[in-house]
Amino acid sequence: MVLTRGYLISAAKKIRVNIGHKTIFPTVLEMRLSIVSGSSGGGIFDQQGKLVGIAEAGTMPSYAVPVEKVRAFLRRSIGFEAKD
Repeated sequence: MVLTRGYLISAAKKIRVNIGHKTIFPTVLEMRLSIVSGSSGGGIFDQQGKLVGIAEAGTMPSYAVPVEKVRAFLRRSIGFEAKD
């Protein structure tokens, strides 16, 4: 387990992502923290321990997929309803 501290820069950062011939602009959490190699896919939690996002591969600044986007994806793809 890796534990690190950081802070949220933007809760609605749009980034450019190229997928093949398509460009998308997903909304992500932008953070000032170090996500070490191998921690991509791990949880990002707030001070109360609530899951707020899933970490993406680390650069500075670091990015995470908001948990609401993950839940929406799970509902659409497999009908999974996550509990709080």
